[in-house]
Parts: sequence; structure tokens; C-alpha cells
Amino acid sequence: MSASFFASSPGDPTQKYEGFYIGDGTQDNYVAVLLDANGSIRIIHEELGAIVGASSQTYAEGIPTGSASTVTLYLTVDPITNTVTPAYKVDAGAVTPVGSAITVGAGISDGMSGTFTVDGVETGMAIGLMASSGATTDFNATWDNIKIDFAEITETGTWDLITGSTGSADA
Repeated sequence: MSASFFASSPGDPTQKYEGFYIGDGTQDNYVAVLLDANGSIRIIHEELGAIVGASSQTYAEGIPTGSASTVTLYLTVDPITNTVTPAYKVDAGAVTPVGSAITVGAGISDGMSGTFTVDGVETGMAIGLMASSGATTDFNATWDNIKIDFAEITETGTWDLITGSTGSADA
């Protein structure tokens, strides 16, 4: 996901953030990568409705916010190891990991592998946008795009193609 964040954002910057999350779609199991208006990255990991870890890493010079810079946020998902790794980059700079890989529980990993069920129907991973102004002045959150890339499969083994109800491949 990339955007020019907080182009016009009055109020307390520590309570304002925007970014995205992945999970099982229940709002109880997710990992989010967020940028706050101070230029800090915030990671939120929730399992079964409880925060497992919440951390913030500040880019040494401060991640630039506003219309002059584009910040790209990443969550790299590894369904084999059940981990999610957050990262970011500023403009055309290098991708910078934030902390280490986060090991996720069954709710998120079931969503990553497509085995999470809703009303008895298997579903895939949910991806969504997240923003908050906390208890401070509202702001307009904007995103330029959301892009999902699939890493090259390097594992050997037997792979199954799952066909959805529409007859198209859901792999």
C-alpha cells in the first residue's frame, strides 16, 4: 500500500494513524502496519480479540508525512512458517523491515492458508484499510493503492488448485 499520508492533519499526531491489516476478517485476528502522523510505524497484532503485541518503531530521521513524500507499507506473509513481516519504504528508497517476523495463531494462519470458515464456507485472507484520529481532530485518510504480490514458490511438494463456486481458480 502506498500513499502520501497526512497531507493536512491538524491535532495530536500521536493519536492519528493510517495503514492496512491482514487477518481472517473477524476483527479479532489480524496484524496491522500503520503510520502515525509523527512518522512512526506502529504494528498491532491481535488474536482472539486481545492485543498480543503492540509496538512502534521510529525511523531514525522520522518518516516524512505529507504530500511531498510517498510511504509504502508492507506485510509479507509466509503461510508455511505462519509469520507476517512488516516493512516500509519512503519514495524510491530501500524496503526497511520493522522488527522481526510475527508468528501468528490459528485464526490468522487459517485465513492465510484459506482454511478459515465462515458459516461452514472456507474463505481466504482478509485485507483491509485502517485509520483512526483517536480522541483528536478528524482527518481525511487517503490511500493511493493496495497491491497484492505473490512471492515465487520455492517449496517443493504437491500443490492443489482450489476451484471456487464460480468455477474460477482461487489458488
